[in-house]
Amino acid sequence: MLKIQMNGDVFACCQGQPVTNLSNTDPLDIWNSPRMLELREQLDSENYDALCRRCTLVQNCAEEQSVEDESLKRLRCYRLVGGAVIDENGHSVSSTTNVTGWIETVTKQGNMKVLQGWAVNTITSQPASAIMVAVNGLIVDAAVLSVERPDVAIALKNPGITKCGFSIKVPFFPDDAVVQVFATDNRGEISVLRSFKRKSAFWTRYFKKRKNRE
Repeated sequence: MLKIQMNGDVFACCQGQPVTNLSNTDPLDIWNSPRMLELREQLDSENYDALCRRCTLVQNCAEEQSVEDESLKRLRCYRLVGGAVIDENGHSVSSTTNVTGWIETVTKQGNMKVLQGWAVNTITSQPASAIMVAVNGLIVDAAVLSVERPDVAIALKNPGITKCGFSIKVPFFPDDAVVQVFATDNRGEISVLRSFKRKSAFWTRYFKKRKNRE
């Protein structure tokens, strides 16, 4: 970010030394300056300079990301066998009715499809722990729920579930593919949120009947 003090000193974060001074410089030129580009590249590659390595924000983020990646890595190893979800050790994953939610939109983005929706644990009154997407029986990706959904929190009268939304990109799949989205609760049990094949079949029948009536 650009943090600017009263004397015009510009900082790249809430700590550290000034990057430059505003004086007669255009803020856009500072934002795209070699030093700012260098800092962004360091953050992206996690190749931090001494100042950033001492930053508690960077350290805390790295620890949190490590735990999250490990959890999602496990979910991506799951597979579907005969309609049942099997974990990385070959054990069947228990299902739960504690998680409810909805896949609201599926849009195409280049050679990917973006699935968006929300999922909530009704017992703990918290967002579901994670979701995973299966296409034709293969788990293609997993993600945590972190998208702000104040509309869902208001509808369910629970401010604690605001971050219950998800947006996940998965490899492109045809319209007739069997797509299932599973949400997990805090115990690792799963619930199927929706099958797009059933949804497509429903709307196909709906519009066919409507056309016949007309």
